[in-house]
Amino acid sequence: MSVNFAEVIDEAFRQYEPTVELLKDLQARELNPQEFVILVCARLDSLSNLAFLEGTQKSKFIKFLMTFSQHGNAFRKVSVPDLYYFLTKRLLILPGTIPQPGRVHVYHPTEEKEFISFIWKSGISITEEDIENALLFLLKVLKKVYRIAPNQSLRMPTADTPKSVVKCLREGSNTYRKGAYDKAVRAIVPVVQNFTLGAILYSEYRCASIHRYGVNMYETPFFKEKTPHWCSFYDEDCAPSRFLKVHFPGPFLFDTLVKCIHNYKKYLRKTRKLPADLFFQSCDVMTDLEYLDQETIAMGKAAKISP
Repeated sequence: MSVNFAEVIDEAFRQYEPTVELLKDLQARELNPQEFVILVCARLDSLSNLAFLEGTQKSKFIKFLMTFSQHGNAFRKVSVPDLYYFLTKRLLILPGTIPQPGRVHVYHPTEEKEFISFIWKSGISITEEDIENALLFLLKVLKKVYRIAPNQSLRMPTADTPKSVVKCLREGSNTYRKGAYDKAVRAIVPVVQNFTLGAILYSEYRCASIHRYGVNMYETPFFKEKTPHWCSFYDEDCAPSRFLKVHFPGPFLFDTLVKCIHNYKKYLRKTRKLPADLFFQSCDVMTDLEYLDQETIAMGKAAKISP
């Protein structure tokens, strides 16, 4: 190699050092939580794009967290209160979603894709009444096993693996009307997977901070807590109920970013393969090709020219 491999990696990741120092300062002085989230998520986003070529932005972001954050077990789990609240909201707007039998109206195609797919694949007739009964059944089973509201016992779990959550729903279905909702439980799996902590960090923090108004932090002690935790909140549309929602505190987000940077650098040193962006920036194509990670090269496709 025409340049020192370790030096190439160190130099490439040096651009992340000012971000880490700025985050460290904001955390120490407990300032600007919204900007804190933006910085963490933007850097995680860039790293995930560097590491993985294939997949959606969301899948790459989550995969990077699972692989390099050392918090994989946490990010893999489903926040059942967030899932419960989502289904409750879907129940509330059901008259608009199914304006007449057999017709489905979509408000937010991207956000509701998995839920609309659930309706079509559930095996339930597409009427407001039948879908409402199915949702009420799912909500009842979740509430029986998990802590989805602040007035429930603290001994009840708030997070579980997707497999365990689906198993809970399946067991509930097996004992209800001879498995009438078995197919619906199978169809709800993508919706359940959408509420892993990794997926929530992507949609409610990364996307909310970049594409929407910001992260809805409520009254959470953002710089005080060390691990993800659940805070109660009130939705006047669903009155009088109060709900729980997972929150990611600053120290946890900072730790996630620092560990991701460290572990990804460690991985690159071990494999002695560089992602395409780093390779073409730092290496000689004629002499250093053995260090190029071929899987990070976009192959391209035939161009289509519209008339």
